[in-house]
Amino acid sequence: MFGAEPQEEWNERDVADFERHASVCLHRCIIAVIRAAVLLLASALCLLPFMAGHYLNKYWYAARVLVWVTLAAFLWFFYKVMLIWASWQSSRETRREFGDHR
Repeated sequence: MFGAEPQEEWNERDVADFERHASVCLHRCIIAVIRAAVLLLASALCLLPFMAGHYLNKYWYAARVLVWVTLAAFLWFFYKVMLIWASWQSSRETRREFGDHR
């Protein structure tokens, strides 16, 4: 960071360990994003029957809690997407710092 040279050098084993660890973390984050996307989609689809012109619209005031659930699902999905971005950014900076040995 800030043009400083790393204090240690990586050997091939360190690079392989880092890549394996980064791959596992990224895979876990991707699975979590997929789950959050499914939750967001399901909660949004649960809102559809309560919209104007549908048969359950007369219960809209009772179903307003679904809007909050959908909003929470969106925020959870956004948080998980940002975790993927942060993980990718951190891995990229680590590779830059220690040099890409590929």
